[in-house]
Amino acid sequence: MKILNSIHILKPYIKKYRPCAVLALLIVLLIGSAGVPGIAESAGQVQEINSRQLFEMMSKSTHPVIIDISTQGEYNEAHIKGSLRGDVGLIRTQTEQYLNSLGVKKSDIIILVCESGRKSFRTVRILVEASYKNVYNLAGGKIDWARSGYELVAEKSPSK
Repeated sequence: MKILNSIHILKPYIKKYRPCAVLALLIVLLIGSAGVPGIAESAGQVQEINSRQLFEMMSKSTHPVIIDISTQGEYNEAHIKGSLRGDVGLIRTQTEQYLNSLGVKKSDIIILVCESGRKSFRTVRILVEASYKNVYNLAGGKIDWARSGYELVAEKSPSK
């Protein structure tokens, strides 16, 4: 009963400030969904998978293309077996041409990886904006991958 009386009291204000309220609600919805993975791919949103999910993908017939965008030194030191070394600069400036040179198609399932997952998170947005549909960030990067007990391999140094 008290709630109904309160709403009745607010009716004149709701009518008077409705346009502002609608605008405020839209702003809250837009800002609130900006960091939520998978909300709006067309707006450049990032989908993430965890280490277990990636391991399961790799174990099944689903063969994702794993692109490690760590520095060359970090990649040589430790990377996920079968991953490709990707150049962030070329991904930013020549996205489609560069990924084609790596043999990556827009229809492929693409997993971007870096040390912590931060740089790859930002890079996923670039691919989504370039119309790549099945692009994911490895949450926590190679640090979480190793922490979860999965293997990282090193590049063999050339013999002298």
